[in-house]
Amino acid sequence: MTMATTAAPSRGTKPRRWWAWPLIAALMAAYALLFGEMFLRLLAPQAMVPRYVTGGADGVRANIPGSAFRHWTPEVDVTIRYNAAGMRDDRPAPPLARAAGECRIALLGDSYFAGFESSWDNSFAARLEEALKARGHGCRVLNFAVSGFGPSENLVILDSRVKEWQPDLVLMSLHMTDGDDNLRADLFRLEDDRLVPTGKPYLPAVAISDRLQQIPLYLWAQQNSHFYSAVREAAGGAGKRLLASVRKAVDGLRGTGAAPAPAPTTAEAEAADAPKQAHFTGNMALNRAIIDAIDEKSRSMGARLMLFEIPSSGGRMRYVRVSEDLVGPDMLARIPHATPLPRFQAMQSPEVQLYLERGHRHWTVLGNRVAADVAADAIIARDLLSASAPATAGAG
Repeated sequence: MTMATTAAPSRGTKPRRWWAWPLIAALMAAYALLFGEMFLRLLAPQAMVPRYVTGGADGVRANIPGSAFRHWTPEVDVTIRYNAAGMRDDRPAPPLARAAGECRIALLGDSYFAGFESSWDNSFAARLEEALKARGHGCRVLNFAVSGFGPSENLVILDSRVKEWQPDLVLMSLHMTDGDDNLRADLFRLEDDRLVPTGKPYLPAVAISDRLQQIPLYLWAQQNSHFYSAVREAAGGAGKRLLASVRKAVDGLRGTGAAPAPAPTTAEAEAADAPKQAHFTGNMALNRAIIDAIDEKSRSMGARLMLFEIPSSGGRMRYVRVSEDLVGPDMLARIPHATPLPRFQAMQSPEVQLYLERGHRHWTVLGNRVAADVAADAIIARDLLSASAPATAGAG
């Protein structure tokens, strides 16, 4: 009788430990991250432009008071500082109570007015103070700009953050993202042609960011890692576009959809190769209602409102108007506004750089200075720093 036998495992072969596969996977992931980081650093450097925002008590984003952080791109290496009041300024905030005869301007806007990718002394806010002083009008600029803000968020903070500082003038930027920003935020809606607050906060990803800000490795990565910056910008951009698309669809279902895209402006027609602009209008009726509310609230605080356009750049030879597509030319005829577009177009040259090109495309030192000069000239020409000044209109 033949007995079946089973071969015994070789003594030289040991069963793999349970932790071997997770360890191998972790090592492979670390290698991929290291390879991606080195590849980007050497061949495709990324702009590292963190924002340092948190949630405000008013339900919208706020700069983290007292924070300081680095902006690095292949073109710039600067430090951004927010003072104890959360304003972009290397100086402490002034006393809340105004001194006799003191002049104050409140800046409302996004990262252009916040001076991203710029040192403080070369930022729009600092240059505006200098330009006004050179013209005989000493005035303190209080910078309430927050990266990513649109007009609806500016309307919210007028009461909660700006009013107590008693500004003489509210200077608010108009940027091509403002139409979609108003839809994404969903802070206000139009009901029977009336602007109605939704009562909802708008704090995108703030809770996650607040937790991550407590982790030293994350703080290092957002200011030093090219791989992290590439992933963050790709994910953030996709999220913004998706949210704006959803809001537009919901807006259409409510019957208050975006206004038809207006005919191209003269500047757009002339810039045949420039990016098409019609998509950014959003809901023009909503844009106009929000700005009317900002104008009314500014006047109730004893301040005037001036709008300031951030032209769209299609390269050193193409600068395009955006404000008409956002709010319509009739609104720009009745609310004081200014634009550096004519100056920018007059300076068009392959040798003249007004926008940064290897980062987030904010203004260069020259761009900030030219824009600030235009703003200062318009403020003085319209006598907007006088509380008793009559209403003035017209484009600058």
